[in-house]
Amino acid sequence: MKTSLLNLPRTFVWGVVIFWTGFTALVVAISWLGVVLRGYPPNVYNWVFWDSGWLIWTVETFLVVAIARALPLERGRMGRRVVLLGVVGLLVAFLHLQVELKVVNRIGALFSEPTEDLFAFEALFFYKFHVFYLIYWTIVGVTNAFDFYTRFRETELTSSRLAKELAESQLQGLKAQLHPHFLFNTHHSIIALMLKGDNETASRMLMRLSDLLRLVLDNPDRQTAALREELAALRLYINIQEQRFADRVRFVIDVPHDLETGEVPYLMLQPLVENAVTHGVDAGAGQGEVRIAGRLNGDDLMLTVTDPGREGTPTNITKEHHGIGLTNTRSRLARLYGGRGSLCLKPRAEGGMIAEVRIPWQVYRLNHEGELLGDKKAGRS
Repeated sequence: MKTSLLNLPRTFVWGVVIFWTGFTALVVAISWLGVVLRGYPPNVYNWVFWDSGWLIWTVETFLVVAIARALPLERGRMGRRVVLLGVVGLLVAFLHLQVELKVVNRIGALFSEPTEDLFAFEALFFYKFHVFYLIYWTIVGVTNAFDFYTRFRETELTSSRLAKELAESQLQGLKAQLHPHFLFNTHHSIIALMLKGDNETASRMLMRLSDLLRLVLDNPDRQTAALREELAALRLYINIQEQRFADRVRFVIDVPHDLETGEVPYLMLQPLVENAVTHGVDAGAGQGEVRIAGRLNGDDLMLTVTDPGREGTPTNITKEHHGIGLTNTRSRLARLYGGRGSLCLKPRAEGGMIAEVRIPWQVYRLNHEGELLGDKKAGRS
């Protein structure tokens, strides 16, 4: 990844100016204090001549940054780059001495002082050359460290974005598997009714199915919803099953009103209720009740779906209870909530099964009228 040679934040530019201005002022103050403590008379132009050259680094810092970015220290070319930067650094330090000598001589001329002997190049060389060379390498090192950190952060952000996109893609794949599975079961029920000659019930089921499909197709990318929206979608599915089973099943939704703004995975309850119908109502005899309940447990929202099973007979958890619907639901919970989302099946002593979902409690943000504002969320109040 290449970094623009001129891509310097404004704060960095001002930081360089303030640093070298402050550094020059500090050196002048130390020189003045040393002269005073030794009892010599102040020599203002002498301090300015010797110390004003530090201000040249204000401009030269940006030159060295450009050099460091043009010749970055990279793996595989580290040795050659260090040698090349070392040679360039010697040239930079030498040219800096030449520029500084010209500048201080011009300043000296303003004071009508004999500056040629005082600021001979040799004296300036032995006094400052090694310091300039060290400053050069410091700037090179800091520039490489900063650019490395910037690339590292950009790589992290890119990896995070790709991970998020992958997770969303996986979630979409899980939903794409779930919908055909549900459609197959529903169509099978409708065909069975038509074969029995109950075309009126089959027609009502088709209309409910149409409403449910419209809801799904209108929200193809949606992963979460408010619980009230989830229950509204579930009622469409329940209506289909009520048409199918007539008096053999009764659905009860026992969710407190103040929990209906909680966030849940979109269309999560449908496969749980379908599993309850398949292994509870179909497997049982007589009338059965499927109960959907919700409650808060600390900072978690608990949702349960209970099926009747065979009356008086505990239900054994078999592979049939872990079909595509429940498997995908577990995967969705893991991808959306990590370790804080779970689905477990528990047999009831009196018969039947409880599917229990645990997810972190959080609510969708509401407007002043108490209406949901889409997918925007807020923490628990």
